[in-house]
Amino acid sequence: FASGARMIHIDLDPAVIGRVYPVDLGITGDLTDLLPVLRSAVTPASPTPDQATWLTSLRAGHDAHRRRLADAHTPGDAIGGRELVRELRRLLPDDSRLVLDSGNYLHWADQDFPITTAGEFHYPTSGTMGFGIPGAIGAKFAHPDAMVCALVGDGGFAMTMGELETAVRLGTPILVVIVNNSTLGHIRMRQDAAFGGRRVGVDFIAQHFAHVPKAFGAFGAEVTSQSELESVLKEAIAEVDAGRSAVVD
Repeated sequence: FASGARMIHIDLDPAVIGRVYPVDLGITGDLTDLLPVLRSAVTPASPTPDQATWLTSLRAGHDAHRRRLADAHTPGDAIGGRELVRELRRLLPDDSRLVLDSGNYLHWADQDFPITTAGEFHYPTSGTMGFGIPGAIGAKFAHPDAMVCALVGDGGFAMTMGELETAVRLGTPILVVIVNNSTLGHIRMRQDAAFGGRRVGVDFIAQHFAHVPKAFGAFGAEVTSQSELESVLKEAIAEVDAGRSAVVD
């Protein structure tokens, strides 16, 4: 944190207050109760000329960054994560719930799946692999009338793919979309950085997950090119709308 900053740590669990960073004030409680009190204690201030210039510069940098992202494309007909997420955003209803697993791919979702209302974007900030499918089932229970999509990596999907049976049995139709690159990408990246490219347990053989949901009576499809992505996603979304869980690999 910033040098000289004073930290107030609010948490429901007193055991975690100050566990990682030293705090100036620890408060056990619910943000819903405490944030209005904190807000009323802070006096708003108009930005100084230096701050106003900085804010203008920050906005300009942000806009330029968004333009660079918008211009980024995967060459040829291969499906990049960016193209996949953009297509999902285009085809899914505005009030859809997107539930992420853990992995490098989630940054595409951060950048290319804009939301308009709180509660539409979920991911495990603790890095919990395998969260995607069970998290989506929970979101479907909470929002039974909403489209719920789990966007997962192949590693996370493999950890909890058996929960598709749970979704079918409980009648919580969800869409599962797998970013499949036959590796635990984030862990591999860290192994490459820390151990000179020596990798252990992160690279897999080719995995074709479209067969898995069919074992539970759900829809399954595999897509390998941008040209077929739209039609397959539309078919899968229609299956979920009809009350059947669907998986697109």
